[in-house]
Amino acid sequence: MSRRRLLYVVPVALAGLTADQLAKLVVRASLPVCGEFPVVDCTRAWLGPLTLIRVENSGTGYLFLRSPVVAVALGVAGCLLVAGYAAWLRRVSWAAVAGVGLQAAGALSNVLDRLLFGRVTDYVNLTPRFTFNLADLLLLVGMVLAVAGIARALASPAAAPPGQPEQPALPRSG
Repeated sequence: MSRRRLLYVVPVALAGLTADQLAKLVVRASLPVCGEFPVVDCTRAWLGPLTLIRVENSGTGYLFLRSPVVAVALGVAGCLLVAGYAAWLRRVSWAAVAGVGLQAAGALSNVLDRLLFGRVTDYVNLTPRFTFNLADLLLLVGMVLAVAGIARALASPAAAPPGQPEQPALPRSG
């Protein structure tokens, strides 16, 4: 497996970014902003089993940090970290490729919202206190896949950091 596989990160990231931005566009056009927290009496829509509302979040960490500047800085730092550990991988599994692409999509989509609108639109409502968007889900699933891919790469006896020669696998004794 080679780093050329990392080229597949770009279409995964673009697909996720596009899907989240299209969903946010539809939500912004069809639902009024719910300004209350916890969410109780807000206009709702349903997409199968999902309850949709429109919540605008200017902070990050689900309302823990309210500063939009800090939120954008953390989002950009997250994008750089995703790119950094993707470049670090010597042996790249498809799980890592998908994970890096999904993380990039989620992070870029939320950063794009913050830069264009000064806030992120959340729309999938699970409880009166928990609303998220597709970008958040992409970040979570991407993290799980990337960690699995990184763990696999680190467990490989031939894995070496960039710039260092690969170590040959030692024969098993016994």
